[in-house]
Amino acid sequence: MAFEDLLEENFKNDFTNSKKRNIKYIKNKLKEMILMMQKLLNQAKQELNNLQSGDTFLLKDLFEGYEWNRIERSNKIELGKLFLEYVNSRSDIKSLGKTTSNHCKYEKL
Repeated sequence: MAFEDLLEENFKNDFTNSKKRNIKYIKNKLKEMILMMQKLLNQAKQELNNLQSGDTFLLKDLFEGYEWNRIERSNKIELGKLFLEYVNSRSDIKSLGKTTSNHCKYEKL
């Protein structure tokens, strides 16, 4: 086998191994993100038990200020979508639409 052939074979192997490592890394990151989103959604659901009928709130009100501030913007947006989907499946909470700052407002019935 020529030197050039060895280099080419080595490059192909490195590329394949690198690709496999990248895929594994991405899968692990996705798992971490899904677990984090489930944890945050469960935390918000739990906090709903502390609200009284007639209370209006934003999703961020269900978290301590420092907790909400630590969540990345893209994750807040995704969490908002998941929470709205959850609210729409319940009869004791309704969405009141968006605020001027584009946050969804809710009411516990």
